[in-house]
Amino acid sequence: MTRRTAEQEIAAQKVKADLAAQKASVKAAAYADTATEVLAALTEAERGELTDSGEVSRYVRATNGSKADALRRLRETFAWRRKERPESLACRACVQDPQAHYMHVVGHDSLGRPIIYSCLTPVKNRSTAENRTHMIVTFEQAIRLMPKGVEQWVWVSDFAGFGMSDVDPGMARTFLHVSAEYYPERLGHFVVLDAPSVFNVLYKIVKPWVDPATTAKITFVGVHPAAQMRSAFKRLSFSDELIDWLSDEIEENRNRKIVKSKVYSYTQLQHIAATPGEFVPGSGSGSLAGGHNIYGTRDFMDRLRGNPAALKPAALRCEPAQGETAAEQCGGLEQLYDHSWGMVEMLCSLTGWLTNTAR
Repeated sequence: MTRRTAEQEIAAQKVKADLAAQKASVKAAAYADTATEVLAALTEAERGELTDSGEVSRYVRATNGSKADALRRLRETFAWRRKERPESLACRACVQDPQAHYMHVVGHDSLGRPIIYSCLTPVKNRSTAENRTHMIVTFEQAIRLMPKGVEQWVWVSDFAGFGMSDVDPGMARTFLHVSAEYYPERLGHFVVLDAPSVFNVLYKIVKPWVDPATTAKITFVGVHPAAQMRSAFKRLSFSDELIDWLSDEIEENRNRKIVKSKVYSYTQLQHIAATPGEFVPGSGSGSLAGGHNIYGTRDFMDRLRGNPAALKPAALRCEPAQGETAAEQCGGLEQLYDHSWGMVEMLCSLTGWLTNTAR
């Protein structure tokens, strides 16, 4: 048996690539037909609940082209949205303590996908329910910050600070359920950054519940050596500016002294977005040592300048805790949203509505 020549190997690879492209084209056409059928099967009211023109197609892809499954899951999502109202959800834990969570959009990659960065080191709140709420708020924020034509985000999850107490299959299942059921085909890539050996225990437990398509989107990246980490980010279509920002952020989150002083203030971010002009590091914009801005890259801040609506939910949701009045809760939310958008009037209206409803 003779070995293939280099030319024969290249030709064979080309044939394989062509066949894969043809198969993908046929599959895409079939999915498009199914999406049309699903859209036609929805009632007029249900079509009004679609968040964008690509939502039906995402559910068709997530269900491998099954019309029945795509229709069922869409309707389950509609019911979930009516109940949860994710587009107007606020993180109560972060209202009470800005250091409760550390997960937010920090920039965009070269493909225009929003980059979500999270880290456990600065986090004080480990509640599954409250972390679930914060995750939903962040997902909704990422969607609002997507440029036209972009449907996915990239999540960089920094495992600095992860310990045995964080090996919680219940929380992992909750996160996977919300992501898969209500935000299908939104995850472009999930970067597991600097995972400790103890994380392998949790990953082995939850991996059977993870869809193979999602598993293919997971990349493990170490922080040392730094050049290797940067190369890994580069392969993920991260710009040099984003890589520089992540490198500084990652370094800061391994410095206990700096971590103690880090406060991610959504109110201040909104003020930054509402302020015209170019972003200047170090000018009261969340900068720490060396002018690093914890809110995101320069490109990200420039995108926000003059566009505060990108951060503003369509409405607010006041949910008084046990023993707390609606007015007290709305007063707390005032700290989270900029008054310049007339949120005081909306909060008063919501307070009145909640009070009347409770009677």
